[in-house]
Amino acid sequence: MYLTKKTFPIVLSSISKLLDLFQKSKIEVYPSHEEFAVGKELLVELSNGIKNIDKIWDTKVRDDFLEAWILSDEYFKYAIF
Repeated sequence: MYLTKKTFPIVLSSISKLLDLFQKSKIEVYPSHEEFAVGKELLVELSNGIKNIDKIWDTKVRDDFLEAWILSDEYFKYAIF
C-alpha cells in the first residue's frame, strides 16, 4: 500500500465507505492484483493496519529506490512517502 501521512484520513474514509457498502449491499471488491473478489475482512485489516502505523513506526526501513519508508505488519507492507 502506497501512502503519504497526509492521505491517511482520506484512505481511511474511503475504506469506511466501502465497508458501509458491504453492510448495505452485496458488493464485491477486486484489488488490482487479484483475479477474484475479496471479503470485507481485507478492508478491515487494512483499515486497522493504517490506524496502527504509529505503533510500528520504529520498525521502518528506508527504501532509497522508492524514496519511502517501508513498514510491515502481519498482513500488509506499507510504503510511506
